[in-house]
Amino acid sequence: MARPDVPRDTVHALLSAEMPGPIRDIEELTGGNVGRVFGFTAGGEAFVIRFNWRSMGGFGDEMTVGRLLAGTDVPCPRLVKAGRLQAFDWAISARLPGSGFRIDDPALPALLPRLFATLDAIHAADLGGTSGYGGFDAAGRGRDASWRAHVLSVREDGPSGGYFPAWETLFATTILEREVIDALMRTIESLLPFCPEDRHLVHGDFGFDNVLVEHGRVTGVIDWQNARFGDGLYDVAWLDFWPDPPLGIAGEFIAWKAAQGQPLPYAEERIRCYQAMIAVDALRFFAHANQPDAYRWLRDGCRIDHLMTA
Repeated sequence: MARPDVPRDTVHALLSAEMPGPIRDIEELTGGNVGRVFGFTAGGEAFVIRFNWRSMGGFGDEMTVGRLLAGTDVPCPRLVKAGRLQAFDWAISARLPGSGFRIDDPALPALLPRLFATLDAIHAADLGGTSGYGGFDAAGRGRDASWRAHVLSVREDGPSGGYFPAWETLFATTILEREVIDALMRTIESLLPFCPEDRHLVHGDFGFDNVLVEHGRVTGVIDWQNARFGDGLYDVAWLDFWPDPPLGIAGEFIAWKAAQGQPLPYAEERIRCYQAMIAVDALRFFAHANQPDAYRWLRDGCRIDHLMTA
């Protein structure tokens, strides 16, 4: 599925109706596989507006995230407004300083403790007034009864009319391979007993595009649409899953926690379980989005070789 096609004059008309002051400096920003993002200024302040297909589920979860992180040290952008336009959901947020960090940045090793401290602060958010596990709605209600159920739900069909068609449809009509998905699911099922029913705020996409840095400090954590309630090590698994070649960030995080007197039981098993879960979801996405090069890059690369056997 292609990203939303929103003409610039449509963006300007929407912003003129929703925001005070003259709208200036509209520019399309990079990042995101399913959404489209524009930066702009209104009344002299910097903002971004994001457009997603309505089937992605809207931005209600980000409203909950804003409440949970209010008053914390996590630099989370303020959600200003949200609404619908044609087949799209849109959301306007304050634009934070900084830019996504690069894996080849020589300053990355020095930045890792700051990244880890930011993750810790996210996972320490007070979840009072919320419930459940997995993805959640604007009221903070998780969609799953347990973390185990959420992890296993990666292989379930989504709601009718949602972003993904049924698994059987994907196997029949795309390059998605049943044997690869089944092997990854066997790994998930074998390692799930090591995973605790912890309940923390999890970003769900804590990666290089969504963490902004400037002058050696973390200035923003953006794009919370994959947020969920569950085991915070999911974020560590995600952060260490994508770099090519792998950077060993998960091992660095485990050592960092141990140095603070907070050892993580079965950390390697948990991370491996969540990386298999990430692989299942990513392969499904690349197949559905008709991105065969990305699909084969992931399937044939070293990232999932070690995940295929429990």
